[in-house]
Amino acid sequence: LGMAGTYMEAPCPNPSGFFMTFDEVLCVLFPPPSEVERPDYLQCLYNYATMLPKPALIVEIGCFRGYSTVTMAAALQGTGSQIITIDPLFGQRAYLCPDGNFYAAAESMLFLHMLLARCGLDGMVSCIPDFSWNVLKRWDGRAIDLLFIDGEHSYEAVGKDCQWMQYVRPGGYCAIDDYIAPVSEAAEKYVDAHSDWRILHRSTDPTDGEMVVTLLQKEKVRDGL
Repeated sequence: LGMAGTYMEAPCPNPSGFFMTFDEVLCVLFPPPSEVERPDYLQCLYNYATMLPKPALIVEIGCFRGYSTVTMAAALQGTGSQIITIDPLFGQRAYLCPDGNFYAAAESMLFLHMLLARCGLDGMVSCIPDFSWNVLKRWDGRAIDLLFIDGEHSYEAVGKDCQWMQYVRPGGYCAIDDYIAPVSEAAEKYVDAHSDWRILHRSTDPTDGEMVVTLLQKEKVRDGL
């Protein structure tokens, strides 16, 4: 089922052209002396984005304050790539997060756009305030290079989010955050039913060994088939 490893073992080719380094991205997201909770999780996403053909199309399900969004956009800066981030919370006044705090949805949207502007990434990201399964019904069929699933972590919601995997191009990728039950169970149900998907890379939390980000790849179309 692919290789297992830590965050930092995520593939990291040398991208060409102008782009922000990962360290530069972290300085914008978490200005010193701020402490970064999960830098390696973001490093994975940065590395995954650099693997994509350019220009690339990324669809992100679940944005919150946009740390992952900005990280992936920075890795593709200057390549004509696009990120579409889908989150129903954009359309709400406030919401309760797992940390027990209420956040204003408008504040999160403004925070995201502030980060994008600070990194010079304006124009790369489009925000859609809706559930992914509603947007899926309206999708125009464009092929996706990288699908990042980090929305509601219930079995039912992840199962619906995984339906987006049908639009990932052959050879493209799907990254799934917090890859433990019930997220992993819902994802593996989809993979078991679609033989053209395989697990390419597993990332674990170095502090406790729990599975976090997992990268899957859709099989490329073979010549002559």
